[in-house]
Amino acid sequence: MATCKGTFTALLMCFALIKSTQADLCGNVIYSPAYKTCCNGVLSHEWKGSCCGTVAYDRAYKTCCNGVLSHEWKGSCCGTVAYDRAYKTCCNGVLNQEWGSSCCGTVAYDRAYNKCCNGVLNQEWGSSCCGTVAYDRAYNKCCNGVLNRTWERSCCGTVAYNPAFKRCCNGVLC
Repeated sequence: MATCKGTFTALLMCFALIKSTQADLCGNVIYSPAYKTCCNGVLSHEWKGSCCGTVAYDRAYKTCCNGVLSHEWKGSCCGTVAYDRAYKTCCNGVLNQEWGSSCCGTVAYDRAYNKCCNGVLNQEWGSSCCGTVAYDRAYNKCCNGVLNRTWERSCCGTVAYNPAFKRCCNGVLC
C-alpha cells in the first residue's frame, strides 16, 4: 500500500497513480474503493459500503444512528437508538416501547381512541380541541379557549350563549 506523503514530486506521482488505477486516497494512504472502505480518514481493510463515524459497516446487517453503530439491522433511528417501526414509535427523540400511529409530544398514541390537543394527550376521543381539552362539538362549545359544556352555539368572550334570548355587548352578555 503506497502512501502519499513526502516531496511535491511524490505527491504528483501519487495523484497520477490514483487517477489511472481507479484508486482513491484515505488520509495519506492509496487504496481501492472496490475492496476497502475509507471512513473519515480511517481505512477499513474490508469493503463494507457504509460508514458510521470512522467505522465501516454493512447496512444489510447493522444500523448507524447519529454516529452510534447498532450491531443489528433495525431500519430506523430514534436519536442514537436503532428500532423497528413495526413495533415501536419514535416521538420527538423519545422511543416508545409500544406502537402508535401518531405522536403527541413525546408519547405515541392511536388516533382512533385518543386525541392530542396542543401537546396534551386526552384519553377520550373528541372531534375538536379547546386549548388542551378534547371535546365533542355536538354537545359543547369552545369560546376563546374556554370549554363550555352547553348546547349554546354562540360565544360572547369566553361564555357560550343563545342569541335568541341574550345579546353580546363588547364581549359581555347584556
